[in-house]
Amino acid sequence: MNVINETDALIAAHAEWSDKLDHGSSASSFPPLSDGISNSLTRLENILGRIIESKKEEASNSDTTSDSTSPNKGRGGSRKATKGKKKKGDRQDSPKGPMFRDFKFPAKSQAKYVRQLCSVLTSLMSHREISEEVLEEEEESSTSASGSSALEDFMNDTQPAKAVKISRGAFSAAICYSRLVSVRGSIAVGIVDVAALSCMAALLKRWCGDMQLSAGEKPARNPKKRPPPPKKKKKSSKRTKRSRKSASEDDNSDFEPEQEGESQTVEVEPPHPPTTDFSLGSDIVLAISDIISTSDYPNFSADASEQITDIITTALACSCCIQSLGPSAPDYETAQSLITSITSSLSESLVTPSTSLARRHQNAIYILRGAAPLVNLTIDVPNGVKGKLAAYEGASLLMKTLVDKVKEFDFQANMARDEDIYKEHLKSMMSNMAGADNMESVKPPLRFDVTSENPRPVFSAFVGMLQKIACSSLEKAEARSRTSALLKSITSSLPTVEAAHFLKFIIKLSKSKKASHRLFATEFLGQLLLEDWVWSSHLESGAIAEDVAMNDASDDEFIDGDDASYASSSTGAANAKGRAKLAPLEESTSIIIEGIGERDPDRCIPLMLLNGLIDRLSDRAPGVRARAAQSVADSLQAVLKRPVSSELEDATHWLGKTATSMSHSLVSALRRRVTFDDRAAVRKAAVIGLSTTLVLAPPPSQEDIDVLEERCGDPSVATRKASAEGLTNIVVNNLSDNEALEGAWARSVLPLVVDGELTCVTKALQLFKETIIVPLSEGQDHHLFRTALRILTKVAEESKNAGAAKAASGSLKMALKRVLDDESDKFIKALINNLKKCATLSLGLGNDESERDLFSEDVSSMRCGVWCLLEGLAGCSHKGTSNTGGAKRGQSDSAFDLSKVVKRSKLDGTFLTQSWEKFQIMLKQEGLSDDARGALGRATRSCLKVTAKLAGLVPKVAAQGTLTEMKQVLLSGRADSDVIGSCVVALTALTATVAETPREAVKDCTSWIKELFKSCEGVLETFISNPGDSKLVEATSRALFLVGEVAVVGFHSDDDGGLKEERIFDDDDDRVEWVRGMKVSPSPKLINLVQVLLPPKMVAVEKGDEILTPPELRALAYLSLGKLCLRDAELAKKAVNLMAREIHYDYAVTAGDSAAVRSNALVVLGDMCIRYTNLVDRQLPAMAACLQDAGGALVRRHAILLLSSLLLQDYVKWRGLLIMRFLAAVVDKDDAVSQMAEMTLCGPLLSKSPLLFSNSFVESLFVFNNCTGHPVYAAAASSGDSGSGAVDFQGVSLAGPANAGRRMFIYKMMLVHMSDEQRIGVTARLAKEVLKGGMDGKLKEGTLGGDTVMASGIAARAVLADCFDILVSPEIRVGRAAAAEQADADADDERNAGRMTTDGPIVAQLAAAKGKLLTKVSKRHMMENVVPILTSLKVILEKNKSPLLKKLMVFLRELFRNFKKELKEVLASTPTLLGELEYDVKKFEIGQKKKKEKQAKMELESIQRMLGDRTNMSTNTLGDGGKARKEEKVVGQLGVAGRAAAAAAAVSAAARK
Repeated sequence: MNVINETDALIAAHAEWSDKLDHGSSASSFPPLSDGISNSLTRLENILGRIIESKKEEASNSDTTSDSTSPNKGRGGSRKATKGKKKKGDRQDSPKGPMFRDFKFPAKSQAKYVRQLCSVLTSLMSHREISEEVLEEEEESSTSASGSSALEDFMNDTQPAKAVKISRGAFSAAICYSRLVSVRGSIAVGIVDVAALSCMAALLKRWCGDMQLSAGEKPARNPKKRPPPPKKKKKSSKRTKRSRKSASEDDNSDFEPEQEGESQTVEVEPPHPPTTDFSLGSDIVLAISDIISTSDYPNFSADASEQITDIITTALACSCCIQSLGPSAPDYETAQSLITSITSSLSESLVTPSTSLARRHQNAIYILRGAAPLVNLTIDVPNGVKGKLAAYEGASLLMKTLVDKVKEFDFQANMARDEDIYKEHLKSMMSNMAGADNMESVKPPLRFDVTSENPRPVFSAFVGMLQKIACSSLEKAEARSRTSALLKSITSSLPTVEAAHFLKFIIKLSKSKKASHRLFATEFLGQLLLEDWVWSSHLESGAIAEDVAMNDASDDEFIDGDDASYASSSTGAANAKGRAKLAPLEESTSIIIEGIGERDPDRCIPLMLLNGLIDRLSDRAPGVRARAAQSVADSLQAVLKRPVSSELEDATHWLGKTATSMSHSLVSALRRRVTFDDRAAVRKAAVIGLSTTLVLAPPPSQEDIDVLEERCGDPSVATRKASAEGLTNIVVNNLSDNEALEGAWARSVLPLVVDGELTCVTKALQLFKETIIVPLSEGQDHHLFRTALRILTKVAEESKNAGAAKAASGSLKMALKRVLDDESDKFIKALINNLKKCATLSLGLGNDESERDLFSEDVSSMRCGVWCLLEGLAGCSHKGTSNTGGAKRGQSDSAFDLSKVVKRSKLDGTFLTQSWEKFQIMLKQEGLSDDARGALGRATRSCLKVTAKLAGLVPKVAAQGTLTEMKQVLLSGRADSDVIGSCVVALTALTATVAETPREAVKDCTSWIKELFKSCEGVLETFISNPGDSKLVEATSRALFLVGEVAVVGFHSDDDGGLKEERIFDDDDDRVEWVRGMKVSPSPKLINLVQVLLPPKMVAVEKGDEILTPPELRALAYLSLGKLCLRDAELAKKAVNLMAREIHYDYAVTAGDSAAVRSNALVVLGDMCIRYTNLVDRQLPAMAACLQDAGGALVRRHAILLLSSLLLQDYVKWRGLLIMRFLAAVVDKDDAVSQMAEMTLCGPLLSKSPLLFSNSFVESLFVFNNCTGHPVYAAAASSGDSGSGAVDFQGVSLAGPANAGRRMFIYKMMLVHMSDEQRIGVTARLAKEVLKGGMDGKLKEGTLGGDTVMASGIAARAVLADCFDILVSPEIRVGRAAAAEQADADADDERNAGRMTTDGPIVAQLAAAKGKLLTKVSKRHMMENVVPILTSLKVILEKNKSPLLKKLMVFLRELFRNFKKELKEVLASTPTLLGELEYDVKKFEIGQKKKKEKQAKMELESIQRMLGDRTNMSTNTLGDGGKARKEEKVVGQLGVAGRAAAAAAAVSAAARK
């Protein structure tokens, strides 16, 4: 048999089968093919395969013979022999091989045969059959084009749906057609049919989808997953091995005509040999891929070429999926060879020299169109998501390979050859007049300008594809990451011109209107900055014109390949010269990069990328801002991680240089995000970027330090941690001394060790150990060692600030305790030894130190820092055993004990007494500055505290001498007030050390206590006798302070008084406990002398005149009296009224208005409240009034701390309007007071009472607006009053329009810290008690219009106005949880801390479901309860012409904007009311718009007048350009609102013109 016979048989069998279908002889929706069609297809497939195979083998043998007989045989000989015979325009493929005429179709009827055969094969390729598998849900809508109606009928059947699959006959038809098309000459005979190719493409796509079944039958490929249930194996059809071989052989063989006799010996073979589904499709694709290598392919139509490319890319996707299953997959090798063949064929279609440039460009477009579904993950492939990702990787590799191939091609030579061919066509057509009518059919060649910066042909298709990928839907982080990797891989292979074009597109994309585009571009920009090729290829692109003109030759070194033509061209040189002439006229904005020179930021690609990233820091979308800040932070962090010794000029090297050069703009942008951004994620990333930039470009400014210090107290946990780490990095890397920076670290990072968040504490401890402990334990005199000592000095200096001493020392002690409890003895011993060595050197106790250096800055810093740390070690030390010998409660055996460490280190205790003596000698020196004396005093105090802790280690002889000297210092009054307290404690400890028994220790302490009381009594009596002597004030103040300190010797807050004689002490380290509980009462005379100094005036004994008591003495007298009261209950009862009277501001004004006196009296009342709660509880109103003390911020600050502490410990309760006074403190004029009040309320107090804000919100409207006549006000004022007196709101003024902003700040703060349930409850109360009260309640007076409203009506109107403002504010909306953004920013930190459980996703889903439910509840409540009240209230306000109507309309507008659909449903029964509301809202919006335009016009006129007044004198000198820049500068100073108003007015003016 031959091709003609089988073709006739196939056509006849198909006609017979079609007739049967037309007459309805088959009851099946998908009738099977007849045996005649199947047999004819099989025989035709085999015959075509044998013909093509034999021709290829013959061509191969012919080529081998010619190579062996060629005289030029050898290295490159064959290529040289044939190269000269090639003509311009000839294809490079071999002229041998199979041709269409080898099939021997009759010449006369060839067109008829071809037409019929195409029709039959196209019909058969659409054939489908029913599988034994049940149709899955997602497959029910998938069917072929030819069987859609049949499938609908099939789906209407009641039987279970069966899967539809490609029949074996369809595969055979496709194989036959692919072999017919793949030979040369097929285009000439018309066998290339677009419809047939389209049908084949549909078949291949369905084949790719059906491969899922076979892929799922191999559970061994993924042993971790549970294998699917077994499926019935389908009997695959058979075909000859020789036909399979024909699809894989080389196609460079010749063909020998078939003999007639051979056709008689061909037998009908079995239908099909066993094979897999993949091999069927691969045979088709191998034949189709051969088409590209034929000389006919350039003549294919555009549609045919596109269908062929679609077929090949579909097969590529399927092959990549099979390959992703691993080498164990049955078709792994076949898929791998198919991928190689496809890549080779597609590459050849783009780089064949004989193909025109336009055709190659068109081929590139078709290839990329076919690859688009693979890149977009929209193609149906085997192996599910893994298969799609494998196809994605295959498409990525294909595009990169094609770019690399095309990059090697000579575009200019190709364009010149196309021009020559075009000219020859024109000449031949001009010479042949008969063909003149066909001149329009000759298309001109594709041209491009070699000097242009636009992408060249073929490359422009790839650039366009990359642009389309970048603009695709990339909302998910995984998709953005995958796409970024693809774009970086391909862009790095592009030539410089095309890569620059795409990078500029990314910069433009970062300014797109769509937030998703900006988000991806921002993330991609950050990744590009870390790519080496971006800097190596594009860093020279922005050289300034002068450098280009003077150094043209050097610039050529940086231009690769095809880009060199632009640099050497005359046009490029002319443009450079033109820019050089114009450059001096422009304002210089170039940036100088170290090692490179000046670069124009508008033309240098890397600088444009970095500037684009900086611009996105001010994006309006919070997600984009966060991504921009994170990209900047990640990029700069990579620079910071670069090894210092590295000399490689990679991306991090040049990025570091560039960031240093652009540090000013970079720091400014990041600082704005850190300071003003309302999103925690943005602030966190900006903090990281800012701190890294400051490390790269030191030194930091004071503003930057202040910003980072402030962020260490940020509400977001992640931001606090990032700020602490960033500030630490700056401190560690700052080689120069920066006191402001070290002070900021001490004030902000160290206090985080007592933070309420565990992860913050862990981070702060880590930073404290790395910055302080480790450098000091190493003991080497290097930068970090000196930095640690200076930081400790700053910690000691914080004690100078009021209220900071306890916080600073407490943080240090807590940090040391938590760090040292887990450290080894060896580490602690090394630390103690180094500290002792430094302390000895700083005091000149060593032999190699001279006293003249003891007051230098370095030595003084070392001295203060060392003793500060030693004091902290003493403060955090624990006793390992209790009095009974057992372990103390809450302490482990490994707890740090300074005494034991010193003993094991074998340190001599006399070091402490020697240090004390040295301090006394240094303090006696004359000429010391106040700073030096203050530093010595702080170090002395620390020395005394350490001595008190380690007194048991001091030898008794040395202890006795020091004890005597200390007593003399106190008796003589030489000790400063800052040292007296520590000196008394040390004196007590040394007394216990010297004593033999507890009774002796108590006796000795009683002795010197009485001596000190007697001495102080004499000093006070002397001053009172001579009150006008100013020289006695200092001694008197020391005496007062000493009285208070001595009075509390032996006092402990846990003791109820009295010395317990029966206690047994076995441990020498517990000797300080010997005096615990002892009490030595001062004489009544001393108490009277102290009380004499309390009044503001005192009477001189000698002259009898009244003299003002010095305020500092009065303040100390109150402290001393308070300490005396702690030991004497009777004295406390008498003194409590004195204290309460003093804190009243009205009395304080008449008494001299001393904030220090009132502050000390308030502190004493707080201590007495703990000791005698019932006695002081009635004074709570007076104490609460100090929250708004008008005399000074010190009193208000202490009142917040004191009252919050008492509330947290339940010594006082929320009573009356105490909460209102706390809320009023939030808007205090002093920033420190307001921040402290907000932090206290929103922190510990709210945590203790979660309903604090929600229960007081509605009441706050009435209280702040002074609506005293309303029952809500009365109920709030009397709440919690049990007869002790309620807290009032007198003296606080938040009412009136001037304070509206302050009130709204309080309202919003409360709403932000409420849960959604609480917001719903607050909204309900506002509607019921405020809005409804405006209709028929106590607030009805507020709805009246006019200016003649009574005071009560004004207050009621203010309450209603605040209510409308609150309802409009976004903070009250349900679903806007304040902690949402913080949770997003802190999610990673919680996971790292191990706090995220396996139920995390479930908890998140429950939270989301709860939020949706509450949102629906809120909407329903708003529609059913609030809207009816609003409609009724609107009528009343319109009737009274009330000014509140405007605020009500604003609220209605917000309701229509957010709940328009729900409003229409609620008001559907009253369409008239709905129409009126819509009309009123629309009219109101128009009026507001006109008002804004009018305001903008007035502002613009004001700007123009201001410009006219300021620039009249300079217009002649500046010219138009100068005037324009002056105008821009003035408009820029107006801020965003001013610029927007000016722009709006300008647009309106232009429209009118």
